[in-house]
Amino acid sequence: MSAPSKKPPLVVPASSRRELIIAIGAGVILAAFIIFGISRMGNEASGRFLTGEITEKHFEPLPETRISLGSAGLVKENIAGDYRFNVRVPGDRDYTVWIDKVTYDARSVGDSFRFPRPPEAP
Repeated sequence: MSAPSKKPPLVVPASSRRELIIAIGAGVILAAFIIFGISRMGNEASGRFLTGEITEKHFEPLPETRISLGSAGLVKENIAGDYRFNVRVPGDRDYTVWIDKVTYDARSVGDSFRFPRPPEAP
C-alpha cells in the first residue's frame, strides 16, 4: 500500500490594484444603497397614522361566536358585538374606527386616539 499522493496547494494569483479599487467601490455603493433604503423606510411609515379626538363611542350588540385556528388548535371566542369610535382628525374629516372591547373601555369621548390611515377609495 502506498501513501496517498498529496495534491499541491491551490495558489490564487495576486489581485491587481484596479480590481481592488473596483471591489471597494462596489462595496461602498452597495452600503450606500442599503443605508438609503433603511432611512426611507422610516419616513414612509410616519405618514401612515392619523391622530384625532374621539367624538362618539358606539356599541352595537351583535352576539357571535368566532372560531379560529391557532397554535393551540381550534379557539372559540364569544364576541358581544361591534365596538367603534368616531374620530375627528383636525384639518381632515371624521373617521369610523372599529376597535376591540379593551380599547373601547379604556378610552372616553374627548380623548386623543391614534389609528392607521385607511386606504383611499378608488
